[in-house]
Amino acid sequence: MATKKSLELDDELAISEPQKYKVLLLNDDYSSMDFVIDILMTIFHKTYSESEKVMVEVHKTQKGLCGVYTYEIAETKVAQVTKIAREQGFPLKAIMEEGQRKHVLSSNIHDVGLLHMLRPFEKLHLIHLKS
Repeated sequence: MATKKSLELDDELAISEPQKYKVLLLNDDYSSMDFVIDILMTIFHKTYSESEKVMVEVHKTQKGLCGVYTYEIAETKVAQVTKIAREQGFPLKAIMEEGQRKHVLSSNIHDVGLLHMLRPFEKLHLIHLKS
């Protein structure tokens, strides 16, 4: 026998952007400039000019910002740098640093009409099942 269920939406919605993480390259005395530029272009999709700027920043300040990403993407980029550097015989190291979380909105979803803009997994947090 089927049971009847209805859906009820929460009146309040708090939306925040996912936590962001900076991916930084650390300076070492052995990785070549060309290799660092190649890493920046292939893994971080920087132009040659952008890659040169980051490489110089790494050289001068001991670290350089490659990009800001969600946790999973930042973690993957760090792993890719480490893997390729080891395969090529370089000790180049990338690290993640926690960034800031931004709270975007806390409002009544019916007033601002945001429900249609949410991704399916975000909607799951809004819906309560009633028997």
